[in-house]
Amino acid sequence: METPKWIAQVNYMLCIDVGYTGLGYAVFPYRYMTKKPEVSGVIKFNKDQSITDKCEKAKTILMLTVKPIIQDEFNSALGMVIEYPARWGGSLLSDVASKRGELIMLGYQAGYLSTMVPADHVSLVTPQEWKGQLPKDIVIKRILKIFPKLKHVNDHEADAIGMAAAVYGLL
Repeated sequence: METPKWIAQVNYMLCIDVGYTGLGYAVFPYRYMTKKPEVSGVIKFNKDQSITDKCEKAKTILMLTVKPIIQDEFNSALGMVIEYPARWGGSLLSDVASKRGELIMLGYQAGYLSTMVPADHVSLVTPQEWKGQLPKDIVIKRILKIFPKLKHVNDHEADAIGMAAAVYGLL
């Protein structure tokens, strides 16, 4: 993954993996790579929630989670990396999600969060840009090796942490 040009101008980086049933997030200090993220997790959604309700829930939780961390530093700047959906050729899961309109909803979610969560800089990346063709289990194994203090990561959380590792050139 190409490192965003703005990366040296931020104190913290928030990585977000948008999702239909859950959204993964991870916050890292930019200046140094830690033994694990400052905070990471998954925001779960109900399948019957509207996309706008999912976006509002994610925005509220992200703001409550990130604000106390970056508030501790004078003039903290936040950079955000958000995965936006791309159809994977030959992937049955991607084909089904595309036919159901889920990829469009995930694109909406990425766009909404990129403008509604106040960040100084934002980069949108596709899965191919940050992990190439790596399968999820390999990404998780690499994350657990890079961050030995992490004992377990959830599905969407793993992608958010993996994006951060890719930004640092570690994945």
